[in-house]
Amino acid sequence: MMQTRGTQKTLKPPFLPSSALTHHGLFSTNTNILFDSRCPPAPKHHTLLPAIYYTEDRTALIPKDDVPAFLSHDLDVARLNHIHKKLWLARRPMNHNSLCRQKMMKREIIFTEQTDLHLTWSESTIFVKPFPRYLGDYDFWIAHLCQVDELHGSACGFIFSYTWLISRESDFNLGRELGLVPQMPWTHWRAYIQDVRRTIDAEPLDQINRRDLYDELRFSRLNWIYRLYGRRQDRSLIRGYVYNDRTYSSFFVRNFAWIFVVFIYATIVLTAMQVSLATEHLQPSGRFQDASSGFVIFSIVVPLIITGTAGVIFLCLFLYNLAARVLSGRHSEKGWRAREKA
Repeated sequence: MMQTRGTQKTLKPPFLPSSALTHHGLFSTNTNILFDSRCPPAPKHHTLLPAIYYTEDRTALIPKDDVPAFLSHDLDVARLNHIHKKLWLARRPMNHNSLCRQKMMKREIIFTEQTDLHLTWSESTIFVKPFPRYLGDYDFWIAHLCQVDELHGSACGFIFSYTWLISRESDFNLGRELGLVPQMPWTHWRAYIQDVRRTIDAEPLDQINRRDLYDELRFSRLNWIYRLYGRRQDRSLIRGYVYNDRTYSSFFVRNFAWIFVVFIYATIVLTAMQVSLATEHLQPSGRFQDASSGFVIFSIVVPLIITGTAGVIFLCLFLYNLAARVLSGRHSEKGWRAREKA
């Protein structure tokens, strides 16, 4: 549950008003040039928000109708906070890679709007959440983010990740080219990010969300951690933290590709044993013949066990997805009927 600002602790934006990105006229909120006189201009803060966002049950909501609810959804890292004590298994703390270094490591940068997927990586890809425009507005921080401790910590932690993700002009140019940051001069971003870093470093680290003490988290390890220690309401031994397999073939290729290497190795060993048994030196050896017989039985039994296990997993996946589709269909049908009655 969100906790509002207490009387003993006054929350402030992690930058000065003069360093705010909107201070220089960036992300212009002058809506008079966009709408005719018959349409009233939107409030300043509303122009910094997206048009629509979707909840976990795919309900479409308009951010300006309930700004605190939108911010709680947009900056939500509750799943990672729940398993915070285990995150060291997925990544070392304070191990930062800038945007250019991500490219140097030949990682493909994938956009995500989920803050709890920000800076999570798998093989040759890494997920990065674009910089929200409202985080660069000082008045927006005062009106919304500084009113709730949890929102303030999540917002500070997210900006903190950008202080090292885009710290040089080369990072900034790459981020602007990719669309991670809004269009602006480098000098404005530099002043903003310097002020943010200076402010955060001058305060205890407990002001930022504890998830952001760990930068990049590995998907495969994160999935196993969440399968074992995730929240009860969304813990799943099948899906884990993130379920990226959209087809059964991709799932089996990703999880059972190593079996082919085992089969190839076993084939080579069996061929070598067959040749060795034809030689005069090893043919009379009882121990070698016993070892060959044992390995032959092993090579027959193990593939059967693996094939049976794969079949059971396929059946479980099929039944799980079938049940999920049925429940989702019923939920959608109830929503449509409720709208029709309304």
